[in-house]
Amino acid sequence: MRPEDLLFFAKYIEEQLGIVYSETNYFQLQNRLQEIAKVLGLPSTDDLVTMAKNQITGHFKQLLLDSSTNNETSFFRDLKLFEAFKSDILPKVLAQKPGQTIRIWSAASSTGQEAYSLAMLAHEYKSIKDFKFEIVGTDISDKALNRAIEAKYSQLEVNRGLLPHHIQKYFKQNADGVWSVNSEIKAYTKFQKLNLCHPFSNLGQFDIIFCRNVLIYQRIEKKSEIIKRLGLQLNTGGILVLGAGESLIGISQDFNQREINNTIVYEQKKPILEAAG
Repeated sequence: MRPEDLLFFAKYIEEQLGIVYSETNYFQLQNRLQEIAKVLGLPSTDDLVTMAKNQITGHFKQLLLDSSTNNETSFFRDLKLFEAFKSDILPKVLAQKPGQTIRIWSAASSTGQEAYSLAMLAHEYKSIKDFKFEIVGTDISDKALNRAIEAKYSQLEVNRGLLPHHIQKYFKQNADGVWSVNSEIKAYTKFQKLNLCHPFSNLGQFDIIFCRNVLIYQRIEKKSEIIKRLGLQLNTGGILVLGAGESLIGISQDFNQREINNTIVYEQKKPILEAAG
């Protein structure tokens, strides 16, 4: 493909998702565009370019957005973070909201493993302190969301991160060898389509937000904008969890950094008047 055609698609993807393709990654973009051309039954990527410059809509648009997102995930990915969630983050939030429903957002939830991992841990903590909770998972990819809602995973996927007791307690193996999340854990979760670059205030307020390995692909201006809007969705004292390689340094001063078991999380600062009072 011509460099100017790759630049056209790179700019479109950045406008839609905030994801930045540098020229050094154009080969990756070209490979993905070639796959899209095949799926759409087009003879070549030149035909894809012609189609795109006419209009990017419908199935074509969804394929382009799906292929641009990184859906790499697994159950309990970065285990020490989930241990911190159960031992420190969740108990702290519960102490602030006795008797109230705890709301957790798994942003860019991909195929659902993060949301279901959180649901399993929260469910287990209910045996220590009874409480109500709900988990909202969002993603831009229809393909990923459909899998999350279906909650069916291969043997390889359940082997990545799940302990034997998790599998035995929370999954059922179907005749075809696929593992399904049980109805009790599924009942705690709901999934919906959402682009983090678009307004999301209609989701309501949350006590904990997981937004991991998403902002790493954004320019700093877009990161700052998304972080600011995420902060507005957090209740006072709420916790924001980013990926291990992500930081708020130089992006936001609206959070206090906390270290829990060698894991960094961000606690929303209390309003000045409240803190003074």
